[in-house]
Amino acid sequence: MRKLIVGDIHGCFEELMELIQQSGITEEDLLISVGDIVDRGNQSKEVWQYLKKRPNTVVLMGNHERKHQNQVLSYAQEIVKLQFENEYPAFLSWLESLPYYFETEEAIIIHAFLEHDLELSAQKPEVLAGSTAGERFLQKKYPEGSFWSDYYEGNKPVIYGHHVVGDAPKIEQHTIGIDTGACHGGLLTAIELPGFLIHQVKAKKDYWKEQQTLWQVPV
Repeated sequence: MRKLIVGDIHGCFEELMELIQQSGITEEDLLISVGDIVDRGNQSKEVWQYLKKRPNTVVLMGNHERKHQNQVLSYAQEIVKLQFENEYPAFLSWLESLPYYFETEEAIIIHAFLEHDLELSAQKPEVLAGSTAGERFLQKKYPEGSFWSDYYEGNKPVIYGHHVVGDAPKIEQHTIGIDTGACHGGLLTAIELPGFLIHQVKAKKDYWKEQQTLWQVPV
């Protein structure tokens, strides 16, 4: 079975479909999202509906999912609430089932951060998901200007999203950052296991910039 780990989708449905087609994975293969499937892009509802219905699919809890779950709604979340209309309560219920990490034979997959000196099962949910509380906690743990991945020495590579790393995956210390800013007009990136092959699709536009203007009056 092949496994495709996709970076932060943020409602970029067309790019997700193109990426899946490009990789050639089938419904028998495993699709893993690092989280942040909604907000900022133009088709959050379509992304959610696809991932919810697709067999062999794992979606991790990202900080944007946690914002909806905890009803800490800023502009991006208010837009999604309007986009989902009467399906929003079902979306909130679905969020309850999301895991905070996933492990395969080849890699550990998380949304955002990892404490380098703790077992996976002992990690704090707010750290794994990259919520504001998790970020504040790590600021006290690691010296200013450094990142958790600078200290990671585990044998198994960690694949994560959350922080936009540029146009190419950020590979260091057995960690691979794959948020390449699709919703900002960047790229949607995926890592295919077991070969650690990189697949990328260029976003058609800066969706977040467009959505902010489009929803200004309704929100």
